[in-house]
Amino acid sequence: IFTGALVTIAHIVPLAKRPVYMGLLGGMYGIASVAGPLLGGAFTNEVTWRWCFYINLPVGGVTAVVILFLLRIPKSADLRTHGAWEMLKGLDPLGTIVFTPSIICVLLALQWGGVDYAWSNGRIIALFVLFGVLLITFIIIQVLMKDKATVPIKVASQRSVACASVFVFFIGASMFVMIYYVPIWFQAIRNQSPVQAGIDSIALILANTAGA
Repeated sequence: IFTGALVTIAHIVPLAKRPVYMGLLGGMYGIASVAGPLLGGAFTNEVTWRWCFYINLPVGGVTAVVILFLLRIPKSADLRTHGAWEMLKGLDPLGTIVFTPSIICVLLALQWGGVDYAWSNGRIIALFVLFGVLLITFIIIQVLMKDKATVPIKVASQRSVACASVFVFFIGASMFVMIYYVPIWFQAIRNQSPVQAGIDSIALILANTAGA
């Protein structure tokens, strides 16, 4: 939903006014970052953690209806002259089909490794091998697809884009480790309820929001 909002703003808001709207989105993100741990803790404590995901369904449904009936984006000349199949190929379906299972493989390996199965278990090794093979295949597809690729090599190889991507990768890796681990530490080590763990996590979230 957040990514869709960014794409919508890019299409309908003039460049000069875009910082104002991006600031509003940033403010909403800050509010959501504080409310999220509290609501998540309440859902986990009172009903089930699955409601942290169920709650997105009505919000996403209303958003989809509003976009369908109210959003009007001028069609470019390319969209008017190309058919549906050409537009579909522009979404890089082959790359998506290869990339999605590669991520599933590495996530399952990291989730199961050392917990359900030993790191030396054949299942874990096979998942890592599949991840590597699929990732290499995805990179080859991106090179062959050129400008129609999900990650165009011509763009990704630019020094500014490559450095920014590496920077965001390491920042995200360090930040999300804390966001993931700290609530678990509060509950498992300090024996706190999900709600209290959410409250104690607010300081971390506020610091991340302010730093952003």
